[in-house]
Amino acid sequence: MTLPHDRVSFGAHAFPFSGFHADGGQRPALPLLPVRLRKPGGVWSRPINAILDTGSTKTVFPAGVDQLTGIEPPGQRHRIGGLGKGADAVSLVVDLAIVDASFPSISCWEFSGLGVEMVLAPDDLDHPVLGWDLLSAFELVVSAEDARIELRPTKGLLRGHRDDRLG
Repeated sequence: MTLPHDRVSFGAHAFPFSGFHADGGQRPALPLLPVRLRKPGGVWSRPINAILDTGSTKTVFPAGVDQLTGIEPPGQRHRIGGLGKGADAVSLVVDLAIVDASFPSISCWEFSGLGVEMVLAPDDLDHPVLGWDLLSAFELVVSAEDARIELRPTKGLLRGHRDDRLG
């Protein structure tokens, strides 16, 4: 994970519970974080809302994220658990930026070479899911009552240490 020095976050950052508003997409009544994706070193995608899912161990994206990022998915299919009945998926390596909900061109944190899953059937997943493989890099506070999410990188990450859990 990198902490861009010309960006907003050197510590905690608060996000509205409902994510990025200008995308026009439907939003579930769940905590959302705005993210951008790209193939490693490529061009960032438009911002998309992802569900912050403390019950998921993996970060999972719906079918089609490969087209959004220009990534060539590997042919190796496998089955992932959860998502109700489970799903067929492929593993992808992406760069992921958690972006400011009001100014999505501003990256709060960037992750390089993050391993994620992409489900193959469009009906298996409606919204991206950010799981503990990514969320464990932060101390997080989720308040539905205050309609906000607060993320603070763990102390080791704030000192600039690489976290090998993240790819």
